[in-house]
Amino acid sequence: MTPGAGSSRVVFTLGPTGAAAIRFGASASFELLRAVRVLQQPARFPLQGGWLRQVRSAIPTEPLGVIGTLVQPGHYAPDFLTPLPDGPPGADEIRAVSHADLEEMQRDLLKCHSRATGARRTALAVWLGDLHEARQVIARAWAELWTAILAPHWPAVERALLADITARAEQLARVGVAATVESLHERVTWSDDAIVVAHDTWDEAVDCSTTGLLLVPSVFSWPGCSVITEQPRLPTLYYPARGVAHAWPTAFEAQSDALKRLLGTGRAAVLLALDRPLSTREVAASCALADGTASHHTRLLREAGLIWSDRVGKTVRHRRTALGDAVVAGSIGD
Repeated sequence: MTPGAGSSRVVFTLGPTGAAAIRFGASASFELLRAVRVLQQPARFPLQGGWLRQVRSAIPTEPLGVIGTLVQPGHYAPDFLTPLPDGPPGADEIRAVSHADLEEMQRDLLKCHSRATGARRTALAVWLGDLHEARQVIARAWAELWTAILAPHWPAVERALLADITARAEQLARVGVAATVESLHERVTWSDDAIVVAHDTWDEAVDCSTTGLLLVPSVFSWPGCSVITEQPRLPTLYYPARGVAHAWPTAFEAQSDALKRLLGTGRAAVLLALDRPLSTREVAASCALADGTASHHTRLLREAGLIWSDRVGKTVRHRRTALGDAVVAGSIGD
């Protein structure tokens, strides 16, 4: 699994079936993995600040250290930590790590080991020497982290994920695969019946015409995206869900109130909505505004440098700039 960034490309070729090759899913295990990254680098994830303030006192140090051996900022994260759920995402999916395939686990640990140094490399070597024991240690730490930092918040997170999936499925039916794909993330584009994901690590072409492609929204992955390309896993693209701040109601209320005082009610609502690229019409629908009013607010926010706008065909899409993100993050406070 790789974080999105940079100039290399992963190309998921869907073929002439297009939208028929795409399906959506939600993953509790991926959310937990990304939550660990938030704990490791909280300054990089301002929109998850509301969650972080709520869990900071409950973080179990030893389990976080175990998983931190596997999950390092900016590096490959083992695929066996994010099994596809057989049923609805949740605790059963987290427990699936205790039954991870040992061959897959060995392969993933070897990848981590090849990139590791010092004490981390030594710890990974010990695990590679006893995969059964390693699986028990990792699964126990994984489950403890889930219970402490994510399970209490899972209903809100799951609602955000399912709301995004519903909206994307409706968008796919309404405007087609190209426009839907282009709205997932700034590093995701549509070209010649393929989804192209820019990142830093390598170039790869993945034929999804027979396997299909799984699109998985994530509350914790903002502002990045990541992919899984290796068999036997289903080709997967993880992208940031819309409305991340709404997953933490207490923080969102404080955030919204502060921005309303700063910008006014309408422009505050628009700025909060634009954690994902949205067209003017989508902004209007999301914020319960008339199209003309949404256009007026986006123009003023763009002139202030808080959002950028880009034309895709006949549609103008808007999203927050780094300055806009900073304003949103700063409005929550400590």
